[in-house]
Amino acid sequence: MFLATALTGVILAAAFDWHRAWRAALRPRGWGAHALDFAFVPLGALIVAGGLLAANWGDLRAYAFAGLALGAWAYARLASPILLPVEVGAARHTLAAGRAMVRLALWPYRLGRRAGAGAKRLGHRAAGLSRHVAGKLPKLPRWPSRPTPPPDD
Repeated sequence: MFLATALTGVILAAAFDWHRAWRAALRPRGWGAHALDFAFVPLGALIVAGGLLAANWGDLRAYAFAGLALGAWAYARLASPILLPVEVGAARHTLAAGRAMVRLALWPYRLGRRAGAGAKRLGHRAAGLSRHVAGKLPKLPRWPSRPTPPPDD
């Protein structure tokens, strides 16, 4: 039972390592950092509750807390220095791949926006050119706004 709680501590520490890796990859600021930390708390609670239920049917004894602490400490001292850089690299590559997929998915939209902006610019240039050319033309006589009545014979 003690080894099962120690294994639960190792799993909890590994999950926290992944949390640290994603924080390093995302670099959240302000409320984003707090939201990411707040999202880890329920996950950690589920890991601990599941591990304690599997190890000793949820019976809380002193050895359960000692096993959790020992497992987390052993992972932090032995495995975390080796695995954390790998996890950070994996999180950064996953984030870069996700960003590339979003850019690829939005490519038609961005192409349409550029084409629309180019058409708008072309329309403005054509309007300016027509005003310029119209200013160079000789003035035509204005037509009367009302037709003149026919002469009386």
